Amino acid sequence: MDGYNIYAGYYKSLYLCQNHFHSRDFHDPLNRNRLLPNVVPKEYVSKEAISSESSGCSRNLHSVAVEPVASCSFSAETDFSTVEESNVCLEEIPSELLCSSTATCTTASDKPGYAFLSESFPESKTRPGILSKIGVHKKDLTPRKELLYNVHRTAQSRITKLKDQLAKERDQVKKLRKLYESKQLEVIDTELNTINKTFINCQLQNYLKVSSGKRYTKEMKLFALTMYKRSPRLYKYMQAHFELPSPRVLKRVLNGVVFDTGFNNNLLQCLKVEVSRMHELDRYCTLMFDEIKLSSILHYEKYRQIIMGYEDLGYLGRFNKNADHALVFMARGVRKRWKQPIAYFFTCKTIKTPHLKQIVVRCVQELRSIGLNVVTTVCDQGATNRGAMSQLCRETVNDTPSRTHFVVDDVAVNTMYDLGHLMKSTRNALLDNEIRFKDHKSAKFEHIVTVFELDQKNTYKILPKLKPEHFNFKNSYLKMKVNVACRQLSASVAAAINVCTSLSVSLLPTEAIHTADFIHFTDQLFDSLNGSQQYASDGKPLRCAIRADSPHLAFWNESLSKISKWKIISLKTALKACIVNNLVTPKYVSANCEDDGESVLSNLHALLEGSRSDDDVSNFSDVSDYDNTFKIAISNAEISEKELTMEDRAALKYVSGFILKKINLPDCASCKSFFFSSEDQRNPSDLLIIFKENDNQERLTYSSDNFAGVVHDTHQLLTAFLQSHSHETHLEDKFKTHWLAKYGENVFPCGDHRTEKYLLKYAVVHFPYNTI
Repeated sequence: MDGYNIYAGYYKSLYLCQNHFHSRDFHDPLNRNRLLPNVVPKEYVSKEAISSESSGCSRNLHSVAVEPVASCSFSAETDFSTVEESNVCLEEIPSELLCSSTATCTTASDKPGYAFLSESFPESKTRPGILSKIGVHKKDLTPRKELLYNVHRTAQSRITKLKDQLAKERDQVKKLRKLYESKQLEVIDTELNTINKTFINCQLQNYLKVSSGKRYTKEMKLFALTMYKRSPRLYKYMQAHFELPSPRVLKRVLNGVVFDTGFNNNLLQCLKVEVSRMHELDRYCTLMFDEIKLSSILHYEKYRQIIMGYEDLGYLGRFNKNADHALVFMARGVRKRWKQPIAYFFTCKTIKTPHLKQIVVRCVQELRSIGLNVVTTVCDQGATNRGAMSQLCRETVNDTPSRTHFVVDDVAVNTMYDLGHLMKSTRNALLDNEIRFKDHKSAKFEHIVTVFELDQKNTYKILPKLKPEHFNFKNSYLKMKVNVACRQLSASVAAAINVCTSLSVSLLPTEAIHTADFIHFTDQLFDSLNGSQQYASDGKPLRCAIRADSPHLAFWNESLSKISKWKIISLKTALKACIVNNLVTPKYVSANCEDDGESVLSNLHALLEGSRSDDDVSNFSDVSDYDNTFKIAISNAEISEKELTMEDRAALKYVSGFILKKINLPDCASCKSFFFSSEDQRNPSDLLIIFKENDNQERLTYSSDNFAGVVHDTHQLLTAFLQSHSHETHLEDKFKTHWLAKYGENVFPCGDHRTEKYLLKYAVVHFPYNTI
């Protein structure tokens, strides 16, 4: 048994093959991959053993003790002398373990006491344990030794796992080093901003990790929080494809930010650090404030032991009134685009004027304390806002009332009203009144309604952004939308009125041209106060930021004197005139009237120079002499002959020019002569384009009558095509095939260029939106 003890560990790595067992010893005789319990090997002589015996090279295996395999149910006390000798698979036994009958087997007693610690064993998949090395079974251990053995096993297991992890990390380092040496990571370090780097690092660090093992930096949590607040639904979709913090983590982060009503000192200190890094000119800002309506509800916050939902003015105290509005104050940069909310309050109905005055002054002081320079305040024309601004201007200017500014700590702060509300106030004044802006010249809203109704009958819309619901003023929501008022008082509406009054007196009365002049001036005034670009574009010199050499000051300077002469004439009551200054700026500081931005207009200095007069179309031939049909001859064949009204033709020529501007035509004289019209070819159908020009330069595209006819026929063909094929797929490809089948590939006169592809490439994409 000594030999058995020595090599017991080694033989644990050996297994008997299936040939040593009967078929009945397996669960599945066919697969023969799982033994039944309590089975023993059978006698089996391999082919190699037979051939070896026949050649006289047999070996005596009687001295080799064979350890029972794990598959057999032998115990340690089994008497192997009773087991019948059997030949084992010789290829599984190393030759050095096979000894002759005369060899003497070395036993464990022949070796020093601790020689097993330095003994080397043949390599195998499973390393022998410490008990196997010393020939001791676990059941022979004392409780203390068994405890030490278990500690050893645990430590050995941890060491093995750490070694495996270290090997994997070294492999990752090698891959990263190779990636770094290839300079593929250089773009991440040099070109990407901090947010992009944070996001990429988050994806790499949390890849293939379980949810409990993922970690996110503070910057990543804040970035994820901004995405979650913008759209929780979109964040849930992104979370399925990227490694992002869960909404519960984000809410926990948000709960850690204390932002109570009033001013937040922590926020102001953080803002102070950012301000210290700004350029001196970037520190000039405006103080904006506005109210938003809320649902009135009471909510108990247990961790603060307070009931939320009452009127709360921060440092001014809480009141026993249910709050239904929130008043928010925000600072916004004048030169550089930045904005930051700084305080909020809960109010009932609306805040009181004395309280608003105190809060505005406190806001200015807080912003100045962190290094910002407040140049003006901006708010809407609510009664409380107008009252507070009027009282501040009256009380804080060295006992001398001012109409444009108030003083805080000996520094003037201008007052302004929101430009969007000024546009709504101007439009609302036209609804039930007419505005007389010049001697014998008045603007009426009925002219805007009439030209819109005429445009709705046309095939090609001059005013595509205006919809019938925009004129339903019973809907208070639409009446309050700024973009609706801006569209109704836009340059496009002025151009449409000019076209209709120039083409036919029956469409619009001649006096409607005065409304067009008023709208054109209003559009210019809006552009001068709403420019967001550094330089002007599209021929509108006032649609940009003010500069020393820009025309803004001259325009405002003259406009102020003109606006002061505006009068509102009521259409419902007896004749009543009032100075329109009250619409823009109160003539008397204490007057309780709508103030549309006195400080904004306090710098206005120029009125629109030269609106278009009734003689602007005198250079054109008489409309009645102009042929009332388009006759398009392409390749010596008439494609179509359609009856179109003059205003419809004007809209068609504008649409055709718009398409020409979008497509990329070849630099070919023949193509250009067909598609474009020269100055001597202009006719009354080009009036809309002329009126939409913002200056004397031709910035818009003038199409020829021939190309306009092609566009019209293409539109008609597409309309008929969609009536029977609109439910199908691949509409663009099918219509292009349909168009080419009808007109052919050589439609246009130039034989060198297939210019029809340029038309179909854009027109087919553009027309369905206006056809369906």
